[in-house]
Order: sequence, then C-alpha cells, then structure tokens
Amino acid sequence: MRLVKVPAMSLEPGMFIAELDRPWLETPFALQGFVVRDTSEIIHVSNYVDHVYVDAEYKGRPLALALVAAPTAPNPKDRLELSEEFQRTRVSFETAADTLDRVFDSLRNGLRGDISAVQEAVNPLIEGVFRNQEAVAALLRLKESGDYRYHHGISMAVWAAIIGRHLGLHRDELEKLAVGCAMCDVGMTQLPPELLDQAENLTEQQLRIVHAHPIMGAEMVAKS
Repeated sequence: MRLVKVPAMSLEPGMFIAELDRPWLETPFALQGFVVRDTSEIIHVSNYVDHVYVDAEYKGRPLALALVAAPTAPNPKDRLELSEEFQRTRVSFETAADTLDRVFDSLRNGLRGDISAVQEAVNPLIEGVFRNQEAVAALLRLKESGDYRYHHGISMAVWAAIIGRHLGLHRDELEKLAVGCAMCDVGMTQLPPELLDQAENLTEQQLRIVHAHPIMGAEMVAKS
C-alpha cells in the first residue's frame, strides 16, 4: 500500500480512502477504509475532513461500502452547532463589511487604506469556514437572497475561502485570497460617480475606463 495525501474535494470515484486527517471515531463513517463511488460521497467526505490518504496502488473494483453513521460515533469536537455558528458568522460579517467600507472611503478620499484592518476583519470569517462551513454558506445564501445585509466584497472573500479550502490551500494562502477578493473592486472608488450610476449604454471610452478599475485598485493597494 502506498498512501498519497489528497484534498477531500479532489477525490475521484474509485479511489480507496485508507486514512483520514483525523481519527475515524470523530467522523460518522462506519467503515475504516472504503472506496469512493460517486460525487455525492465525495461531498459527504469533504463535510468532515480536509484531506484524506488514498491507496495509490489500489486496483480493486469499487465495493458497496455505504457511508452510514455509526451509532456511537461522536460529532467532531470542533464543529459548533449550526445556529451558534450562524450567529457568530453574522456578527463577523457585519464587522468585516463595516471595516471594508471604511477602508474604501479612505481610499476614495485620497487617504491610505488600512489593509491590515481588512485582514484582521476577514480572519474570523475564515475561521468560521473551518469550524462549520455549512453555517457560513447558509448565511451567504440568505444575504444574496436579500434577507440580510449584502456586501459584495465580503461575500466574495468568504466564498473564495470556502473554495480555497476545498482546493487544499494553506491557512495563510486562504487569508491572502480572501483579502484580495475583498479588495478586488477598490479601483471602482476612483471612477467618476456619474459613470457608476450609468448601468448600461456605456460608450467604448467609458467601458475602457470601467475595465481599468482592477489595475487602479492594484496600484492603490500597493501604495497602502
């Protein structure tokens, strides 16, 4: 047996999971070692672990190894109840949104933006992704449906952290990714207000100005 570390969301049907990144008893899997049969099982596995160890030499045919909850298996200790994490994430989201708005206002007025403040503000949201991703995603979906205050930059940052985690990025990489997504539209603060209010029928020259906002934003962040 030759074990290879694989991010849970990078699993493919037919792979044999030999080990997890945590004790088996901290998961609801009744079998210690099984073959992944389809996408639904990959998603199920990724709900409980970040990485797995697959047998690179496995050549057997997939067996019907159902992923059923063991009656005595406890829930992972680091997973908060959904409602508790939802409320915690809601507060963190509002704090991050307020922080990002202040930074954007500073840059809009020609002042230096405190990028470190944005970094500190998104960190609790990244931690929430690790504790209970379902609660974080549920809050984002509610915000996007209009039930709660929506903030494009922070929502992008959190979705990026969720996707980055599934891709197996390290914690510091997730932080950089989230901050980058939160700041991606900062260049829009330098566009003429009348251009921002004009949602359609832009001229070619106006489109060139709008499309230049990522470059302007990168320059602004580099100076901060």
